[in-house]
This record gives sequence, C-alpha cells and structure tokens, in this order.
Amino acid sequence: MRERLLQVGVLLITVSLLGASVGVVGASAYPLESSGEPGVETNTTTTSTTSTTAIPPTGDADWELLINDTSDTDQGADFDKIYVNQTETQIYFKFEYYENISDKNDINTAVFIDSDQDTNTGYNGTNTVGSIDYYMDGIGADYVSIMGQEGPVVAEWNRSFGGWEGLEPLAYSDVDYEQNTSIMGINRSTVDNPETYDVLFGEAAISSGEQFDYAPNVGDGHLTITQNPQEPPTNATVSLEPDSLQVPPNETTTTNISIENTDQIGAYAFSASLDNDSSAQITDVQLGGDPGQSSTDISESGQQVEVQAALADVDVADGAPIATLSIRGSVAGATNLTVNVSDASDLEGNPYPFDSRTTTVPVTVQAGPGDVTGNGDAATDPDGDGIYEDVNGDGSVTVTDVQALFAAVSEGSIQSDETAFDYNGDGAVTVTDVQALFSQIV
Repeated sequence: MRERLLQVGVLLITVSLLGASVGVVGASAYPLESSGEPGVETNTTTTSTTSTTAIPPTGDADWELLINDTSDTDQGADFDKIYVNQTETQIYFKFEYYENISDKNDINTAVFIDSDQDTNTGYNGTNTVGSIDYYMDGIGADYVSIMGQEGPVVAEWNRSFGGWEGLEPLAYSDVDYEQNTSIMGINRSTVDNPETYDVLFGEAAISSGEQFDYAPNVGDGHLTITQNPQEPPTNATVSLEPDSLQVPPNETTTTNISIENTDQIGAYAFSASLDNDSSAQITDVQLGGDPGQSSTDISESGQQVEVQAALADVDVADGAPIATLSIRGSVAGATNLTVNVSDASDLEGNPYPFDSRTTTVPVTVQAGPGDVTGNGDAATDPDGDGIYEDVNGDGSVTVTDVQALFAAVSEGSIQSDETAFDYNGDGAVTVTDVQALFSQIV
C-alpha cells in the first residue's frame, strides 16, 4: 500500500513523514501494528475494532445521511453511503461500501477536514506531491483522518514544509466485514473542536495508478457541516403513549397524555381533538392524579374534549399520565389525534413553562369483517390479534360465536374476509376453524 500511495499522492507523506517523528503515539507510523496489536477483535468473524473509549451511536435514526453515491466504479471498495453523528466531544462518520470487505487492507478511507474553513491554512490541492494533484474542491484540509490500510490515525497539515505531521490515534475505528461498513470516530479536540467545518472524503484502496474515489465526486465541491447536537428540553413537553393508534371498527383503544420534565402536577387543563369525524370518536376520559375539582366536556360528535382539573397529585416521576383517552373506531380510515395542554402547575399552583404544549399522533381505524351474521353488529377482535373471535359482535366470546361461525361457514358469508376467521392459521376458513374456535373457548 505504501507504493500505491506514492502513486496516488499525499497519504504517503502522511505516514512517511510522521513515521520519522515522535508524536502522541510514538515514532511508528503504524502504532497499533508495530505494537503487535492490530486491534481488539470484538467479533473475530465479522468485526475488527481498533477503538479507545469513544462509543458511537447504534441506532439507524442517530445517523444523518450526508452522501448517497450512486456510482459504483468497480475499482475497489468505493463509497456507497456516508453518514455523520456528532456529540460534544466526538465526530463520527459511518461508511457503507459497494464491494465486499475481507479485512482492513480492503479499505483506505480518508476524511479531509478544513476546521477553520480557510483554504490558505491547510492542504488545498495546489501542494502537488509527485505527479498527483489531490482534488480538494475548495477546502484547505487542516487535518486528515485515515482508517484501514494506513490507519487508524489523524494528522495535521504543516504549511511551513508542506506535509503532514503530529500523528494521533483516532477516537474510534471499526470495520464490519460482514456488512461492508466502517465507523470512524474523531475527537473534536484533535481537530480544533470546530463548530462549522468543511469535509471531503476519499477512498484510496483501489487499483494501482487510479485516483481516489471521492465523495462528493470530483468537481462537485465539498460538504459543510455544523455542529448542532439536540439539546434535551429544559421545560415541560407533552407526549402521547403510544405514539400511533390502531383500532378495529366498533372497538376501543386508549392513549395516555403525559407532561414530561416537571415535578408533581397539581392542576392541568387540556383539549384533545380528532380531525375526521367519520373514522373515530373520543368516548371517555379518565383523569390522572385524583383531582378534587374537575370538568370534562366531550362534544356530541366525539371529535373534541375539553378538560380542566385541580387539587390533583400526578406523580410524574413514576410516569403517571394526566389523563387517559378512549378512542373508538367507527369505519375504516385514518385521522389524527391532537392534544394541547393550555395549563399545568405544581402542587403549590406555580405554572410550569413549556417548550411544547401540543402533540399529534396518527389514528388508523382498521378494516374489519363487518356484520357476518346479519344481526346488525360487526364482528370484533377482543384481544387485538387480528382474529375476530366475537363473531356475532355482542361483546363477548362464547359458544354462541361458535354457532354463528358454523352458520356463516355453511352459508359462505365470510369467504371474502377469511383471514379474520382463520383460527387454525391454515389460510382458509372451513369447518376446522369452527372446531379451533370451540377449543379456544372451552
């Protein structure tokens, strides 16, 4: 790889110059390899980790997609997608590659960082090494972070002699050979703790004599990233649990209204509304904290409710809600439930400040089999498993439902919605399902 980097440019200087100087990790350009410890094998079949104490995020939702590179050059493990996650102390990049990775030598991933957004203070592509000119696309790279064949290291550009120096270890380096992904973690303090910085990505582990696979692509410029960690709310917020509701027709589900980031709640007032009067209705409200004084007004259509309560004691620390709403489905369709808390105070009557007083969740009224017995009542699913045990819709599951099912099977009145009555799971509704329902009841 050293010869290959001599052909493609500046990364050889990264390792050769720094290999001669004593840095944070010693004189070797390959500190982990020279120590005989190429990394801690967290999973010997799929993952090689050469990390310190930094811990990257694990959930997909924690990563912000930066680049989706739709071009597969077939020159090596070139970039597919690149993500970022930022904390107060680290910057993490996650890379997905097009080609299979068998070990760390299959990649040589570099992140060029212009920490001061000044092209005059870092490597800017005019400092040609040999016959190769890097495509810095408008940045002056103050630092380069490398993972794979020539890493995991971070180096700083020295403008005075036009080379890289000050080799330091990455905060985190992990390659997952099974998923063809890698994660690079960089300590913010190592790269001047920038709030806003420019980046350009390069993957050099490609065929000898070829240029890097750049992201963004050559000529497409660079990316500017601003640190914007999500600050936890400091004031009260409103939430609904669960955050989406599904209810069959003619059945009822519940949702809890909670106020977070407060102490105990002694008084509260809120409104709740549905935006589609044909799909669902609010049928009941149970108030939390056992209020001494309260009023609840549900509109005739069931689309809105207004609540005021005082002399209560809602124990927020134990996760107690201020109220529980009952929502009944009417016909298949979709609507939204919106709750707005207009007032909330502690036990002494001191009002809580709010960061957010309103929240909205989707409500889906599922399609059901309807009335299959001709008695005017739709079949129901008492346990919510998608199978309608209450065949005659009278609200209970008894032997009369077995009789109703037998009659419906004989008459062929439920063949259009077989999945709702397939009690034995064989994909069809027959007399054997009558027997299966009977066995469940007895």
